[in-house]
Amino acid sequence: MTGDVWWEKDARAEGDLVPGPGPAGVQPELVEATREAVRSDVRGRIAGYTPDWTDPDRQDAGVALVRLFGTQAEPVLSRVNRLPEKVLAEHLATAGVRRRPASAAAALLEFTVNPPEGASVLVPAGFQSAASTPAGQIVYETDQDLYATPATLAALVVQEAGTLEDLPLGPAGPGRPFAPFGRDPEPGNGLWIGLAGTAAPYPRLSLGVVV
Repeated sequence: MTGDVWWEKDARAEGDLVPGPGPAGVQPELVEATREAVRSDVRGRIAGYTPDWTDPDRQDAGVALVRLFGTQAEPVLSRVNRLPEKVLAEHLATAGVRRRPASAAAALLEFTVNPPEGASVLVPAGFQSAASTPAGQIVYETDQDLYATPATLAALVVQEAGTLEDLPLGPAGPGRPFAPFGRDPEPGNGLWIGLAGTAAPYPRLSLGVVV
C-alpha cells in the first residue's frame, strides 16, 4: 500500500483530507482503507511477482486469497488512518491536556401544556422521552422535577447599570445570543422575564437555558 500515498518520499501532491479532531476539523487520510483498494493493489502486482498467473479467474484459489487478504487488511488500514488523531492526542498530553471522561448525553426538552388555558403540570424526575435516530430510539429521562407552564415567553429585558435593554424575541425565543446579566455582570444587574397566559405559573417556574 505504498503506491500513491501522499507521505511517500517522492510524493508530488497532498493527500486527501477527511474530517478529524483538532482546530482545523480535518486530518490527512494516510491510505485508502477499503478492501477493494487493497485487492486492486494486489492484482496490480500479479504480473511482477507471479508472471505465471496469467488467468486470475474468479473461481481460482488465488483470487479467493486476494479477496480474503483485502477483507482482513481493511480494519488494519482503518487503524492506520487514525494515527494523526493519536499524534494529536499525544501532543496535547505533553501539554497537560486530557480528554474529558465519557458522560451521559443531555438534551433540553420543551413540554407543551394542553389545553393551553390549563394550570402548570408537574413533570416528575425520571419522566422518559424518546428521540428517533437511524440506529433506533434513544430514551432520555428528566433528572429532576419540573413544572410545565401554559404561559408563553412575551418579553426579555436585561437590566445593567440602571438601564434596560429589551431583547427581540422570535418564535423560539431570543433571536440571538445575549448576556443575561449584562456585559459586565455586577450586583444590581438582572434579567426580567415577562410571561403571557391565562394562568400564572404555579407553584413554581422551571426555566431551561441554553449556554
